[in-house]
Formats: sequence, C-alpha cells, structure tokens
Amino acid sequence: DLSAKLEDALVQIQSLEQQLAATVVEKGDLLRAIGEEKEKHEKQSLEKERAAQVLRQEIDLLKNSTGKERAEMIAAASKTFQTCSKLVHQQQAVDATAELQKAAHEKIIEKSVRLVEVKSHLRDDRSEEGGGGTQ
Repeated sequence: DLSAKLEDALVQIQSLEQQLAATVVEKGDLLRAIGEEKEKHEKQSLEKERAAQVLRQEIDLLKNSTGKERAEMIAAASKTFQTCSKLVHQQQAVDATAELQKAAHEKIIEKSVRLVEVKSHLRDDRSEEGGGGTQ
C-alpha cells in the first residue's frame, strides 16, 4: 500500500516536473517575443525621432529663409512632384502594356496548342482512311 502511494507520488512529481518544464519553455518564448517587440518598438521610435529631427531642420530652414528662397524650394518640390507623378503614369502604362503582351502571348500559345491538336487529329483521320482503304 505504501509502495503504491509512493508510486503515485512519483508519477505526480514527474507530471509536475513536465508542467514546470513546459511553463519554463513558454515563459522563455514569451520573454523572447517581448524582447523582439521591444526591439521593434525601439527601432520604430528611433525612426520617428529621426523623421522628427528632419522635420525640425526643415522647419528651421523655412523659418530662416527669405520669401524668394521659400518660393524656390516650393517650385523645386512642385517640379519633383510632377516628375514623380509622370514616372508613376509611365510605369502604369508599362504595366498595362506588359499585361496586354502577356494576354496576347497566352492566346498565341492556346491557338498553337489547338493547331497541334487539329493537325494530330487530321493525321489520325488520314491514317485511318489509308489503313481502312487497304483492308
């Protein structure tokens, strides 16, 4: 009877050890995930700080510039925007052309496959006619 109780206690201890090991693994995974999130947030925070610093520099530049310099900066920014906009439209046209070419290529392949099938069928018909005529 005591032996059975000791055996049960040993099984319970082993079960608790397994649960503890699983908990330790889960805790390690959780700590790792928390560390990764912390690193990600720190990186984002640094990026935001750099962006804020650039904005502060640009604001200082605008504050310290004359009306003529501001007008020149605005004109340059406008020209850059127009150039980028044109590039976007050109890329869209290139993409549309590529899609049309792809569709045309697929149709050519489909028609070529169909042509091969028809030729094969015609050959089969001819061989049947030739074979049937000799019998």
